[in-house]
Amino acid sequence: MKFIYSQWTEQSATDEQRLDQVMRLFNYLVLQTSGDVDQAMEWLRQLAEEYGIFDDNLTMEELIQKLKELGLIEEVHLDEAHHHYEIKNSRDHHHLICLGCGKVVEFESPATIRMMKEVGREKDFQIINTEVRMTGYCEVCRKKTGNP
Repeated sequence: MKFIYSQWTEQSATDEQRLDQVMRLFNYLVLQTSGDVDQAMEWLRQLAEEYGIFDDNLTMEELIQKLKELGLIEEVHLDEAHHHYEIKNSRDHHHLICLGCGKVVEFESPATIRMMKEVGREKDFQIINTEVRMTGYCEVCRKKTGNP
């Protein structure tokens, strides 16, 4: 496979081509972060700052909006002060939220599937999705306060 490199200029790509290139870069970063959309966005912001990826024709906010419109990511509000982005998918997953540092850990549990079926049966309710949020303190924050 051969690659031909040339000097990039503003006229080198249309806005649509630039959006496509940035979306591919974002997808690559999501893969490198094992699906951590927030970390991928942070890396993209750092790259954009260093290499001028965004401008008046394409901003980070417009990229996020486009990714949401395409159904690739979703914004999850965990409380009034905290939200983050996730890859949009149909599987149920849940969140552990550290009250000390705000760290969010996603997890899945077969117990929630059992609970969903049981509650649905007891209440005669067809449950489509579950969302569990558990708050507490992560290992780092517990060590800082001396709690094991």
